[in-house]
Amino acid sequence: MKESEIMRQILEYLKHINGRYFRINTELTQVGGRYFKSAPRGTPNIIGFNGKGYFVSIEVKGPAGRMSPEQEDFRESVNLSSNGIHIIARKIEDVTDVLR
Repeated sequence: MKESEIMRQILEYLKHINGRYFRINTELTQVGGRYFKSAPRGTPNIIGFNGKGYFVSIEVKGPAGRMSPEQEDFRESVNLSSNGIHIIARKIEDVTDVLR
């Protein structure tokens, strides 16, 4: 299944559970003659808070997708937090199994 389809399924699921979740598009934008990055390298595709107040980050990957070193660093920092949950999602069940 394509990463975009996995993302769509996850975002639809997140609409129906407790918490607040946001899709993060990391992109470079030009304003006038200056360029701005919308989020730092390594920022997960989805971030938010579940109904229990835990920070949740979800990195969506297709079947052959690999995490960059920056994504690994972000995951490590979330995992070291006492109130953080980081999910690498290759299918919708990777998210539903953790957040139900």
